[in-house]
Amino acid sequence: KRWERILSIIGMIGVFSYNLILAGRTLLVMSAMGLSAAFIFAIVTSTNKRRRNIIIAVALIVATVLIAYTQNWFGIREWILGSNLSLRFDLMSFGDDTRLERKRMFFTNMFSYPFGGGELRELGGGYAHELFLDAYSDAGLIAYVILVIFVADSVIKLVNVLRTDHVSNDYKLLLLCVHTAVLAQFFLEPIIQAVPWLLCNFCFISGML
Repeated sequence: KRWERILSIIGMIGVFSYNLILAGRTLLVMSAMGLSAAFIFAIVTSTNKRRRNIIIAVALIVATVLIAYTQNWFGIREWILGSNLSLRFDLMSFGDDTRLERKRMFFTNMFSYPFGGGELRELGGGYAHELFLDAYSDAGLIAYVILVIFVADSVIKLVNVLRTDHVSNDYKLLLLCVHTAVLAQFFLEPIIQAVPWLLCNFCFISGML
């Protein structure tokens, strides 16, 4: 419904505005992946007329945002460039993130500590910021393999649901976006150690699928 879309847009603007203060980069990655997945799904599943309307609408939104930023409407560019998030990007880009180096270190040394015990975390000086590698560090190879199989099986179930005719596209889109965002989070944060409820909810959704 139109009013639901308007509320959703207002909510997203509020979340992203607050994120300028929190300076979180994970939200940007999750949102970009979720919106991209939604756009691709809408294009693939729509009729030619609706597909054209979606492309035009997205192009207009992107153009409006770019013009508003470049022309500094209502001081939006100054607001963004003066935010904590902009300052964080000035100090460190995505490529400079120490998490990438830790992931490489975890992969390089993982077979030296097949039984976990937190040795990899001690060696790397912190978490790998990934569900699978951090689980490997704490619980070893068996836990790592089980988690990989479980998440892969959930993705396969999701694909099967997306290919099912008797499930509505709205429900498919919801499942796709939630899965995409959660999977992105799995590769960005130490899930079991920091947000175990997220994995529990993912298990619940996977069970529903």
